[in-house]
Amino acid sequence: MVERKGNPIKIKIETERLLLRPFELSDGSRVKELAGDRAIADTTLNIPHPYKGGMAEEWISSHQPKFETGESVDYAIILKATQKLIGAIGLHYQ
Repeated sequence: MVERKGNPIKIKIETERLLLRPFELSDGSRVKELAGDRAIADTTLNIPHPYKGGMAEEWISSHQPKFETGESVDYAIILKATQKLIGAIGLHYQ
């Protein structure tokens, strides 16, 4: 694994419709809204249900340490037309 200690996740990926960017703590309420939806939790391995308060911020806070150790990188998927968070994608290194 490549160690990236102290280097924040900076890379953004952009398409015509979407922006993939690092999560921000301010995304927490939207993450909780999406993750709290039973239909989403049922189709995702890593989302507990019910999704309790504080869990989204804890999850978002875990991204930078995992990036620094080369374990993974996680991105928020933003719909550019509305600037709304619509999902997440992660790359996990082996």
